[in-house]
Amino acid sequence: MQNTVQGEATVYPFPAITPGHRLAPAKVGPRGHQTVVFVECPNWCTEDHVEWPERYAEDIDHRGATGATWETECLTKPHDRVMSLDAWLHSDAMASDSAMRATHVVLDDETTQAYLTPDMADRVADEIVSFASQLRQLARTARLHNAVNGSGSVADEALQRISGGAA
Repeated sequence: MQNTVQGEATVYPFPAITPGHRLAPAKVGPRGHQTVVFVECPNWCTEDHVEWPERYAEDIDHRGATGATWETECLTKPHDRVMSLDAWLHSDAMASDSAMRATHVVLDDETTQAYLTPDMADRVADEIVSFASQLRQLARTARLHNAVNGSGSVADEALQRISGGAA
C-alpha cells in the first residue's frame, strides 16, 4: 500500500514492530556482495548481525548475552578451568522446529549445547540446586574425614610444600 500526496514523494508505510523487538541492521549476502538489511530482533538479543554476516537473511538467529556462568578449578590443576557451564537466551526465527523458533535457553559446557524450553530450564535449575546440596554434603564428609585423620589431605600438604607453605 502506498500513499501519495500532490507534490509529495511516495510514502511506504512501515510494518509494525512486534512488541519486545526492535529493528536491527544485519549484513547478508555472499562475501564481497553483502548488503545491510534491517531485521526484527528481540530486545534481549546482543548479537551484532553486521559484524557476523550471514549469506541469507533466513540464517540470522538471535543470541542473548551469557546470563549464567559456572566454572571450576581442580585439585590437580589448581589454576586451570577444567569444567564450565554457560547459559544464554536463543531463538532461530526460521527454524523448522517451532521450539527452536521460540525463545529458549541454551546450556553450553564447551562440548555440547543443550537447547531447553523455559519449563525444561526450570527443571534443570531445580536439579542443579539439588546437586549443589549433595555436593555440600560430600564436602562436609570430606572435611570431617580430614579432621579426624589429622590435617588436610596429602595433596594439600604437597601443595603447601611446593608453594612455600602458602596454600
